[in-house]
Amino acid sequence: FKNQYNLTDEQIKALGEIDFYVKCQSVNGAVNSVSYTIKTCVKPGPDLTAPRITKTSPATGNYISYNQTQQDLQIWINEPSECRYSILDEDYSLMENSFNCQQDLEDYGLYGLACNTTLTNVNIDNKFYIKCQDISDNQNTMQQSYVYELIKSASNLKINDVRPIDGADIFSGVEPITVELQAKTSGGAEQGKSECSYDFGGGNFIRFFETYDVYHTQVFSSIVRGDYKVDIKCKDAAGNTIQTSTLFDVRIDTAGPKIIRMYYDSGLKIFTNEEAECRYGFSKKTTWDEAEVMD
Repeated sequence: FKNQYNLTDEQIKALGEIDFYVKCQSVNGAVNSVSYTIKTCVKPGPDLTAPRITKTSPATGNYISYNQTQQDLQIWINEPSECRYSILDEDYSLMENSFNCQQDLEDYGLYGLACNTTLTNVNIDNKFYIKCQDISDNQNTMQQSYVYELIKSASNLKINDVRPIDGADIFSGVEPITVELQAKTSGGAEQGKSECSYDFGGGNFIRFFETYDVYHTQVFSSIVRGDYKVDIKCKDAAGNTIQTSTLFDVRIDTAGPKIIRMYYDSGLKIFTNEEAECRYGFSKKTTWDEAEVMD
């Protein structure tokens, strides 16, 4: 919540230190017992101090997506000023690009007064020099540029591998079964580091349980027989995005394996129609648990 108080003309003329003691009351009537003290002062003489940039958004060093050409930039300054920028570190008067700056003290916020611009050709030039000049009679100007830099993505974000692979048939003797969804990413702003989400077709993407890296995994423990299409999309710190999908079929095998060939060659050898474990015994009454496991 924002509350504002302006110094009166009498307080400004008084010069020196001015202390404010603030108490607040909530809507329920509760009042803070100890006053909050604000110390300030009115300094005699003309304004000789150059403005100062207190914050930028996005912060300097922010990533931009591959082939991005523009970036909105907002800066905050500590006093009413005009600001300019250039791709060269030069005098304020030579800088060819301007910010649109707030200059009314009523707009003064937590970080000061806001200035806005749109940086262009950021895919070519990614370092910018900013200077501000206040609107006092002395027109105090920053002598040293504020260097603002963006980090360009080296390439598009890519999904290199997805498991189950597209078109896979997954067999199981029981259901439901456990399926692990996996994705691997590369490229983009941070060599593949990204956040990935999945969707089974309902239009509601859900974040992978393990993500924010180059490997992304999600385990499903209640998959039943049927065809599945899973959409996967990933996004990195620069806003690079990539999307793909995989289809797989879960089949439940309810029939036991069949012996298709058997012969003796230095021991009994058996071939089955599918991968299986075989055991043997010398009695018809031998149970599976009692039988000997074959190599």
